[in-house]
Amino acid sequence: MVVFVSDVLSKSQSLQAEYEARVAADLRQNEEGHERVTAQIASLQEELEVLRRDREMLVSMRNAVGTLAPEATGEAATDQVESVEEEPKAKAQVPKPRRQGAKKAAPSRGRKSARGAKKDAKSSGADTADAKEAPQSSKLIELVEGCLVRQSGPMSAAEIAAAVATPERPVTVISVRTALEGLVRKAAAHRSKQGRSVYYEPVSGAAGASSPTGQTDGDAEAAS
Repeated sequence: MVVFVSDVLSKSQSLQAEYEARVAADLRQNEEGHERVTAQIASLQEELEVLRRDREMLVSMRNAVGTLAPEATGEAATDQVESVEEEPKAKAQVPKPRRQGAKKAAPSRGRKSARGAKKDAKSSGADTADAKEAPQSSKLIELVEGCLVRQSGPMSAAEIAAAVATPERPVTVISVRTALEGLVRKAAAHRSKQGRSVYYEPVSGAAGASSPTGQTDGDAEAAS
């Protein structure tokens, strides 16, 4: 009985010693981990402090650069405006070369000559048009005179225009009246009025020759 109790006591003591050793080992491990984490926290805090100081410095530098940039831009713009204002003054002071005036005079002469050429072309065109119209008017006068000679009585300008007009050669009453007035001035036709209407008839050779001044009644009416 005494032997059994001693065995139990020895076993319990050995277990206690084992537990104590295990607890002590765990405690040392915990302390080591605590120290390691504490050291890491201290290192991170130092890094954080360095980053914070760097950030403050960078922010202050950014603010300083942002303040100086508009001022520098304004100064550059002012310098540019001053240089632009000085350039026209410098250009105004430089005398222009004489050749430039000669160059300007040459185009002006060219323009004058071009205008003269245009006027000549217009006048030549007008002369050509008159030359073309002259045969046509003389031919129309001949047609009108022939129509008057063929008719026995007086005719109006509208009747003569209808008589001499053809599809290939249309004529107007105004052109026929102009031709008739030309014949009246030449003493080749006589003009008479019946109310508001004007009629024309040919002048015979005897009537034209009987007038000592060579002027017929048609000429007298035209002169009046």
